[in-house]
Amino acid sequence: MRNIHVRVLRVYLDPECSMKPEFRLSRQSFTSLLRILHQERDHGWGQHLEFLMFTYWLAHGLSYKVTADAFDIPKTTVFRAIHKTAKATREARSSHSLPTYTQIGRSWPRLCQTGKTSGIQQGCGGN
Repeated sequence: MRNIHVRVLRVYLDPECSMKPEFRLSRQSFTSLLRILHQERDHGWGQHLEFLMFTYWLAHGLSYKVTADAFDIPKTTVFRAIHKTAKATREARSSHSLPTYTQIGRSWPRLCQTGKTSGIQQGCGGN
């Protein structure tokens, strides 16, 4: 994954470059999500590249062809990578659960104290 002629890969490979414009994720969020989705494998495209294709495709709502052109790889490869990553995402999501009403109730007072957005303040009874 060292093709520096591909613009989206240059963004990823340069630690000083923000990933948000291309991938709609910060570098820290990308790394955290990749850690959650980590899968051991000994062949095929690297998981980093597959996740980059998936997030790029998802961030821009693009076709497989446009994503393939952005990464300079075949459309069928993009299709497989996106569907493989989507499946891994669904599986990872099913292993995590949403908080219960009791857990939300316990954290609500703290959220009201620290929440800065108007939506949170309105939900807490403020103006």
